[in-house]
Amino acid sequence: MATGAALDFAVAGHSFMLGAIGGGAIGFTSAWLGADKLVNTKIKGLPLGGYQAAIGPIENKNFPYVVIGRFLNLYQQLRSKNHADRRCIVLSDQEQNKKYLAIKN
Repeated sequence: MATGAALDFAVAGHSFMLGAIGGGAIGFTSAWLGADKLVNTKIKGLPLGGYQAAIGPIENKNFPYVVIGRFLNLYQQLRSKNHADRRCIVLSDQEQNKKYLAIKN
């Protein structure tokens, strides 16, 4: 498509953008027809495509609470920080455990 657009630019648009349209159509059809072949292609032994394995669902009943606790900890740190503060946010398990134990007791 870029080559067709360059051709259209070279002839000052007198081709009615047929170069860009033709290039786009050729690019679309080659991508559509070659997509299955691209999945099986390998570069240096590594595949370009394929299927991704997923693990789940998580069976531990406490997992949502761990995620919510980490989110709330990050939210509290971000809420107390203003836009001029350039320090990094520290996320540590010890800090979260102290907060959890203080809330639990």
